Amino acid sequence: MVRVKGPLFSMGASGTLGGAISYRRQLFGAQVERKPRKRDFKSAAQLNHRALFLKGVAYWHSLSAAEKENYKQRGNVLHMTGFNLCVRDYLLGAIMAATSGLRTTGAEVLLPTLAASPALAVGDGEWPETWTQIVGETASAYALCGVSLCFWPTMGTLGTVGQIGQVRIGVGGVGEEVPIGQGAFGLAGLQLPVGGSDTVFAQANVPIPFKPVLVPAGERLSGQIANINGVAAGAVVLTGYEGWDEPSGYEGWLPDVYWKGESGGRAVVVPDAGAATVTAGSPAWTFGDGVDLYNVTMVATVLKGIVAVSGYMMGSKADVQFEVVVGSPGSEEVVARGGLVVPAAGRPGGTAEFRRPYLAEAGTRVRVRGAAGMASSPWKVCLLAEEME
Repeated sequence: MVRVKGPLFSMGASGTLGGAISYRRQLFGAQVERKPRKRDFKSAAQLNHRALFLKGVAYWHSLSAAEKENYKQRGNVLHMTGFNLCVRDYLLGAIMAATSGLRTTGAEVLLPTLAASPALAVGDGEWPETWTQIVGETASAYALCGVSLCFWPTMGTLGTVGQIGQVRIGVGGVGEEVPIGQGAFGLAGLQLPVGGSDTVFAQANVPIPFKPVLVPAGERLSGQIANINGVAAGAVVLTGYEGWDEPSGYEGWLPDVYWKGESGGRAVVVPDAGAATVTAGSPAWTFGDGVDLYNVTMVATVLKGIVAVSGYMMGSKADVQFEVVVGSPGSEEVVARGGLVVPAAGRPGGTAEFRRPYLAEAGTRVRVRGAAGMASSPWKVCLLAEEME
């Protein structure tokens, strides 16, 4: 409403008249102009942010009273309301997913899939003349990002208890293999008398990352090991992603900020100070029901990998593959996979890293389930994660 002193256009006026014109005083005198109107351009960025904000509000309303109270207590420390903190966390998680390179869809593809890994050909101090086939034909374009490897040593009296070797992966037909990825591994053990003069070695699964290599559909993948110090044999499961079409986009594909430790998150292990038991399905190589490791994520959470160890003493192959699923029962989605190759005796175990960490939004249920070569075998598992702050 216009506030006037004396007749209009006389001593002075300020404000808006009829929502159409505005009066104001400037240093050079009075000014009358059409009321300025802010334009809503409704750009794609504006619309996307508004949609995310509404989702954040809906997420707040979906929380239980206890969960809201948790946000309120945290908000008090930051001089924020619980509602504002909740929506902020939701928006930060969504924005990070769009800008950091962390994925929010898809899952790893493990090769071989739900099957035991073959023992690779081994050369004595050199690469063997032959390669062992891992997969006969890739079903689609495949971005190979690394291997999960286990090896077992030559038994008997050795001059040293340390074991070291190299592994490489090749692409191409029989006799035409071309190496596309290579790594080294080592394992320490103890020389103990077991049934005479045998040497006992600890067994471990070794994750070896590669810079992603794009393998076209229809290609044969194989592997081999160079025996440098007493390695008898080993086996691998390949980890990668399906349908990646931009090999030149690698530099922006893995999130540099994340890998440099500048993501603003806090590394956690779930469950805290414990482990969950995941039972493989029956028959062999079917998934069991699994176990919830997050009933609900309170903040945006990066899922980075799984650490697992068998609950049984294994006398032979004990390969296992895990899936991480998110969502409510009946509408679950597989978002990550990790495999352990554990073909040696003992209680095998190791770490299965997700080469592209998965970003779960706040309010996400996270469940892990397993399938193994031994039906109904129990596995103790922990989830490696990073909770955004």
